[in-house]
Amino acid sequence: MQTSVWLRWSAMHPCVDVLLPRTSTNEAAAAARARTSATSTASAAGFMRWTSAGAAACFSLVVVITVRRLDADAARAALPELAAVLHDCVEAGESVSFLAGFTLEDARSFYESLLPELERGTRVLVAAFEDGELVGSAQLVHAWPPNSQHRAEVVKLVVHRSARGRGVGHALMERLEEEARADGKTLLVLDAVSGGLADALYERLGWTRFGIVPGYALDPSGVPRDAAFFYKRL
Repeated sequence: MQTSVWLRWSAMHPCVDVLLPRTSTNEAAAAARARTSATSTASAAGFMRWTSAGAAACFSLVVVITVRRLDADAARAALPELAAVLHDCVEAGESVSFLAGFTLEDARSFYESLLPELERGTRVLVAAFEDGELVGSAQLVHAWPPNSQHRAEVVKLVVHRSARGRGVGHALMERLEEEARADGKTLLVLDAVSGGLADALYERLGWTRFGIVPGYALDPSGVPRDAAFFYKRL
């Protein structure tokens, strides 16, 4: 099972995210600590890929995020954790298809319903872990028409409230793009609540907004929310 390792750094300058080569969490963290410290100046050239502006600064490691693709067996084993994150997002008022009264058992049933698609490979599920705890997930749904096999839709990007603001959503989206490329996709689409947290994230990641639909979906309290639609060419 391949793993992407993300390190969140604090710096003398604004925080930056770096994506390390796919390797084990321990190896990546050890390599990072060997090359950087709170008192040294380090360049990322040839070792890390920057995802925001910066060249060299004093760093201290604060968060390690790993992102893994879950097959059907792994998803089945992680059902309680996946359900907990989704339930938390609905409780927080996020518009992710479900309404007030959504229970943990409802969330578990939702992920159980996806297992056949994961087995067929028509849906991709990736999960983010912080200190071994599942804190977020996202999905990629392959288009089924014969003339649309080049595209896929990003759905259900969810991050637990306790893990927000630390680059988890960013890491999940980067990994989904990697999976899409590996599956031969050249176009991705998605929608998000207009003006919401994810809306701003997608723009930072280079997605193109192509329209807003008023009152597209209800939030958990039943209030209609506008949706922004995005695409990205890979």
